[in-house]
Amino acid sequence: MVKLTIDDWVALGLETLAEEGFPALKADRLTKKAGVTRGSFYGYFKDVSAFHEALHAAWFDRSRRVTEAAAALPVADRLGHFISASAEADMRLEQAMRAWAYSNAKVQEQVTELDAYRLRILRQTFEDMGMSEPDAALRAKILYASAIGSKMVPEELMSLSPQDLATLATLLAPQT
Repeated sequence: MVKLTIDDWVALGLETLAEEGFPALKADRLTKKAGVTRGSFYGYFKDVSAFHEALHAAWFDRSRRVTEAAAALPVADRLGHFISASAEADMRLEQAMRAWAYSNAKVQEQVTELDAYRLRILRQTFEDMGMSEPDAALRAKILYASAIGSKMVPEELMSLSPQDLATLATLLAPQT
């Protein structure tokens, strides 16, 4: 019999969320998908709500670590890292998490906190490039809205490649 760890359950949950959306995050459905008994699930989570909390906490922590890695880079490398990270991210999961946030206050709180953190890092990056706070804040919002927003619109209507985002970042950066 297969023995899943808590990390396996979280990975399965995030994968299911990205593929099928929030309604698919039910114990019966997940145990069937994993080929294990319900006891395996409830051995780690007291209920489905606890599982949901573990999922959005894991997503938040992973997403925050990616942003922290960018913030630790030299200023000249930060925007490129942000562009690369956003191009490599599973935007299905980002979309699913944002959709879930409409019906779950805890998820909404974490999405909002992560958005604020990402925007703060982008604003600080533009300030570190020599821009005033208002100009840096505006550029951070434009770049962030483009990176996140372009993935929320159907690809056939709006597809921004990593190169497109890099070009936008160059246009937004101060001219030296």
